[in-house]
Amino acid sequence: MRHFALLLIVLAITALVVAGKTHHTKDRPGGLEHSRPADESVVTLVNSIKDTVQNRIGQNFATFEPISYRTQVVAGINYFVKIHVGGGKYIHVRIYEHLNGERTVDGVQENKSLEDRLAYF
Repeated sequence: MRHFALLLIVLAITALVVAGKTHHTKDRPGGLEHSRPADESVVTLVNSIKDTVQNRIGQNFATFEPISYRTQVVAGINYFVKIHVGGGKYIHVRIYEHLNGERTVDGVQENKSLEDRLAYF
């Protein structure tokens, strides 16, 4: 009977640990941080890649305003940014900032809304 009780305790602890890791990615190396409002550094970052994004999509935007972002620390930093591009239209852009400071656009998702959650892509 003691072995059965011990087994139940171990299983319960394991379930709590696994559940915690799936919901708190910021505590896990390589996980995405929680979404934050865009600050001045993100505005500067987004302005530096605006032409690249416009060329990739094939559109010029009068409005190109970062709203929120998430980061992921890798061998550099991935920025996942929600950008308002006019009217009720938004895009999500993944920007990789290399350790040497070089920035590349690694992905663009179109047809997003203000309510769409920033997630890894």
